[in-house]
Amino acid sequence: MRCLERVLIRMRKIDNNLKKNVVLFSYDDPYRDMGGTSKTILGQIKTFNKKNIDCIVVSPYHISTKIWIKSFWTVRLNNTVYSVFDTKNLKRFLKGLDNLNKFGGVVVHHLKNINIDQLTEILDSCKKTIFFYIHDFYAIRPYENANVDSYALENIFAANQNFKSFFLKYIDKCKFIAPSEFCKEIWCRYFPEFKENVMVVRHQKFVDSYNQNLNPVENEKGLSVAFVGAQLEIKGWDDYRQLCSKFSSENRYHFFYLGSGSESMENVTKVKVSIQNKQFTMVDALRRNGIDVVCLLSKVPETYSYTFFEALSSNSFVVTFRDSGNIACQVQKWKNGCVLSNYGELISFFNDYSGLVQRIDSFRKSTKGGPLKLVDNDELVDYLHFDDVCIDNKTNSYLFNPLGFVLSVAYRLKGFLKHQK
Repeated sequence: MRCLERVLIRMRKIDNNLKKNVVLFSYDDPYRDMGGTSKTILGQIKTFNKKNIDCIVVSPYHISTKIWIKSFWTVRLNNTVYSVFDTKNLKRFLKGLDNLNKFGGVVVHHLKNINIDQLTEILDSCKKTIFFYIHDFYAIRPYENANVDSYALENIFAANQNFKSFFLKYIDKCKFIAPSEFCKEIWCRYFPEFKENVMVVRHQKFVDSYNQNLNPVENEKGLSVAFVGAQLEIKGWDDYRQLCSKFSSENRYHFFYLGSGSESMENVTKVKVSIQNKQFTMVDALRRNGIDVVCLLSKVPETYSYTFFEALSSNSFVVTFRDSGNIACQVQKWKNGCVLSNYGELISFFNDYSGLVQRIDSFRKSTKGGPLKLVDNDELVDYLHFDDVCIDNKTNSYLFNPLGFVLSVAYRLKGFLKHQK
């Protein structure tokens, strides 16, 4: 009974006694996902909370059997599961928030896994600004991981008409957040109607300078080379595996994998890094292992790339492909690496060990050092608008529905059991 009482008390927190609040939509629960979008959302929750703003995090929750599939929405208050709603009750819940002076707006982080018709039904009742984040080009080429043949980028990109129609409904009250100038340029090329609605807000801010890992390479020690991030083919994992296999017998290269992937390789040192672990970050892993070269071999155009800026923050030399999007743009801007055309050039590049060492030494000699710290950008807070007068101070956003309560308990239990594994 005490557990039930605690849950009910927690659920009643979302009412007129709330602090200022904003609603965040994601394609998955950011506390159970390991991707870059979730990293952004977790950082946003943290920065909003520091500004005394609560985050109501909404993500799709699909329950399926052999006979039917039913869609619900999981709702968190910051990091705590609040309830599970169907679309009708979620609409009522958010409408109650929208009638309060404490509600600042809606941030839609991704449309993957989300039923657009249901989301439209929810957003139609929102009177505040709707912010759409451009984490990738899913709305331009909407299939798994926005996977595209990057070598034929111009030929296959085509603005998805369903998404365009969806965005047009909110053109008078929406803003698109691009995390880089490259992202904005591509987006506006295929959605020119929204050119005036797009603004660039980087995911991170730089603090001070990091002046280590800048000494000339010691040839007798060789070079430490790392692949950073998800072990996915579109991120270049297959190319890196082949690279490691080809040069594994040579003492001049020491290969690492830094991330949360499950695959291990002989002669490749694996260092576990997770966005959920704030005590040991990717920057920590890069610095402590003295990584000289970071391979960011993405085959899709990245809109931002946390891994690039983590490499920059460690003064690591970055090797990437020309079609990696913002990674290639940033390497050219910071002059902290090399942009290659394909896998063949990658092998040739590593075959020339002395040439690579010269490039690294030249970079280290010319740079002033990357950022000492990367902190979450709180700039979006400035664009939220909280009314001075409450439209309806009798509105109470607290809703209790038995089905939602049962589903929220089941959702918590599912997460607990998964964690135990």
